[in-house]
Order: sequence, then structure tokens, then C-alpha cells
Amino acid sequence: MSDLRKIVAIVGLEQYNAGLWKKIKGLLSGEAELTQLSDIDLEKKNPEAAKAIQEADCVFMSMINFK
Repeated sequence: MSDLRKIVAIVGLEQYNAGLWKKIKGLLSGEAELTQLSDIDLEKKNPEAAKAIQEADCVFMSMINFK
């Protein structure tokens, strides 16, 4: 069992920041498990996204836009 905190980042209209979240994932690798998702994962009701959100210690959401 991992002692790492589980963080989920859901990037909506700010998908241009995806590279920034990848950098943050690298910086936190020893302290947290960061899962990066998009608003498309939510719209498609991705079961892996739902599981990641359910198990997360913290969820960041940024500019989510549903059609």
C-alpha cells in the first residue's frame, strides 16, 4: 500500500497547461501520486477517471466546460 497522497488534476479549457501539470507530477513524484485528467474524461464518463476522483485525497479542477 502506498503512503503517497493521491491528487487528481482535471484540466478543462486550460489544456495548454497540461505541460505544467506534467512538470508538477515530476516534482511531486516522491510525495504524491498525481493523476491528470481532462474535462473530456468527465464528459465521456471515463470509469478510470471516476475511480481516480473517488480515491483522491485532493482534486483540483480548472475551467471545466461541458457542452
